[in-house]
This record gives sequence, structure tokens and C-alpha cells, in this order.
Amino acid sequence: MRGVAAFLTFLVAAGCGGPSPSIASADPTPSAAACSPTQPNGDSPPGEDPSPGFFGDGRLYTSALSTGGEILAQSAFVGADGSIGWKFPWWRAPGVGAAGDLRITGHETHTGAAIVASIPDGYGQRFQASGITFPSEGCYEITAQSGVARLTFVVRVLKVDAVPAS
Repeated sequence: MRGVAAFLTFLVAAGCGGPSPSIASADPTPSAAACSPTQPNGDSPPGEDPSPGFFGDGRLYTSALSTGGEILAQSAFVGADGSIGWKFPWWRAPGVGAAGDLRITGHETHTGAAIVASIPDGYGQRFQASGITFPSEGCYEITAQSGVARLTFVVRVLKVDAVPAS
């Protein structure tokens, strides 16, 4: 399973290559500006290499949070309707939940706008890939549940543009 973490790290790094991003709008939405995002706590899933980028509680884990607790979405991740799509990997500790029982809910903390989670079939008990679509920039509270285990965090979602080369 260490290969899964290495592959996901590669995907994140590949998607973040190139020039440093800048915030697309000079005035982020009020909900994005007034946000206290969750910071990764380095709680790594059993069997995975330790990493400060993991966030977990000993039962459920993800590695989709950046050091600042933000998602900085370049235009490739922004839909024609302005929504933002992002991949979230999840891990369950042994004995937590079952394959296919992961549920993800979430909402923007100021407007209540709901996220849409896509949780594909075909994964085992331990690892689960997912996609989350955020309707707009903002401050979102996300909760994942598998069996009786629940993991909740807050993430700031912003659109960014690549900085032109000097």
C-alpha cells in the first residue's frame, strides 16, 4: 500500500508543477476570506510512509490538505459553471468500516452550499479514492464517515491563475 501513497504524491506533485500560482481574484469571496482551515496533523495511515501532509484521527485519514489547509485550484480544475473539482484519497485503519461504505458530505460554512462527492466502486476496505466538487470558492466543512468512524475538517477553496514567466 505504500505504492498507493507514492502514486498519489506523484499525482499531486505533477498537478502542482510549473509556475507558482497566484490568487485569481484580488478580493476572495467573504466566505473564503473568513475561514480557519484545518492543518494536516501528520497522522499517517497504518502501512503508509509517515508524512506531515496526512490528516487523520487514528481511524480515517486523507492527504488532500495542503500545509495551509487550502485547495488552490488552477483553471484545469475549474468547470465551465465555476465549480471546482478535487481528488481526495482516503484510508481506513484495519477494522474500520467496510469496502463501499464511505460517505462524504460537506457544505460551505457561510452559505450552506453543498458539495457533491463522487465515490467510485472497486476499492477495498483500506483505501478509497474520491472526487469532491465544490460549487464555488469558499470555506467548506467536509465530513467522511466509514462505519462508526467520522473525520471532519475545514478547507479553504480558491481559484488561482499561473503566474506568467518573467
